[in-house]
Amino acid sequence: MENQANINQEPEKKHKRRVRYKGTHPRSYKEKYKEHNPEKYADTIEKVMSKGSTPAGMHIPIMVEEIMDFLQIEPGQKGLDATLGYGGHTSEMLRRLNGQGHLYAMDVDPIESVKTKARLEAKGYGEDKVAILTFHSGEDRMVKKSFKHFYKEGVYCEVATDVIRPSADECRRNGRARSTKMRWAIKA
Repeated sequence: MENQANINQEPEKKHKRRVRYKGTHPRSYKEKYKEHNPEKYADTIEKVMSKGSTPAGMHIPIMVEEIMDFLQIEPGQKGLDATLGYGGHTSEMLRRLNGQGHLYAMDVDPIESVKTKARLEAKGYGEDKVAILTFHSGEDRMVKKSFKHFYKEGVYCEVATDVIRPSADECRRNGRARSTKMRWAIKA
């Protein structure tokens, strides 16, 4: 009788511990359990960001205000974000369009494009001016030469003569901003 009573009972569910990693630091994103639940570990996320680092799995867009100041987006305009990424700049552009106009966006990574589209849709979310952020000197040189070439060809009526850099405060908050340069052009 005692054995029959045990058979009818549901098996006990064992507590599952998180996977432990070897050493003092996680080696992969899967091991960074705190970044998977930022709302649960808000103090840790804040601590990482206060040191000028970006927590794994998060994205902090760079020079958003500088780009918006240049583009001067107003409802009814059309635009293109050619580097959709996590949608940080795109979100701000859509906010400024206020549901009027159209914003096209693309990214080299098709999987990231689908994820970002879903993120932007969940949030409820031009004059011919695609400002470009570069993150290393090779990219910046290519953009500078292209702008210069198309200015001579008459495609652009005006191009940036100087680069715009992120503020010191932004560089402290987001270490990835340090190498960023912004150049712009206005279509003729």
